Amino acid sequence: MSESGIQRYWWLIVVIGCGVAVAGLVIGDALLTPTQMFPVFLVALAVVAVAFLWVYALDRERFWWAVIPGLSAVTLMAMGAADWIVGKDSSYDYINVAVMGVGAVVIGLVLKRLDAKMTLYVIAAFAFGISILMSPLALALKLALVAVEIAVSALIVYRVNRGRPMDSTHGWLHPQP
Repeated sequence: MSESGIQRYWWLIVVIGCGVAVAGLVIGDALLTPTQMFPVFLVALAVVAVAFLWVYALDRERFWWAVIPGLSAVTLMAMGAADWIVGKDSSYDYINVAVMGVGAVVIGLVLKRLDAKMTLYVIAAFAFGISILMSPLALALKLALVAVEIAVSALIVYRVNRGRPMDSTHGWLHPQP
């Protein structure tokens, strides 16, 4: 006997329910206490992270994609915490971009699919490069660090792709497993 839609996709109902609860929490907090949004921001992202990571834990092969929004929510929490720690001055925005790069690397390390892994590594490379260029370092040091970052990124792409056939229609960024 086949499963009904509710029996088969009950996890989706839970994720959507968490999303609706989070939206209600954020909207309600914005209306009631607009100056104290940070704690609600963290709670809302934590609920989203737990919901998606729970779906991922149910079946890692079937729901491999759920780790991406789950860990992305954790990355956004880390970026919010960095803002809270160092302040909201725009001269510190490079820290948030670097945190985003670290989050992309962590997600890439968790994923098994090579095409998704490479995509996250490329996002991380761009984030680290932009973070370096946004930093208050001297221009010569920025350029040297960007050159090192490009070399490390190229090495990672080479190591991930070494020995794999390039039969993909997307080219070198999306190797076949």
